[in-house]
Amino acid sequence: MARRLLRYAPNRLAVFKQLAKHFQPNTWTGSLATLMETRLPLLDDSEIKDDPVLAAFVEEARTELKRAIEAQRRFETERDRRRDESFE
Repeated sequence: MARRLLRYAPNRLAVFKQLAKHFQPNTWTGSLATLMETRLPLLDDSEIKDDPVLAAFVEEARTELKRAIEAQRRFETERDRRRDESFE
């Protein structure tokens, strides 16, 4: 559905920006970082990469999502470490 929206949208960049807001889920179980990593392939769509207007924004979104994943992974590791230390 997202591909169709992008394909026929008069302003593909505006539509993509709205879709990109949903890369981080509102609810989850387990590791948020792992779940966020599953969203990265969504940025590999060839139709997006072939559009020069979207390509730059997609790379920026990819970089930002990777940063968010790394930050979340560090948070989860630290949280788990503290939890495990307090248990012992």
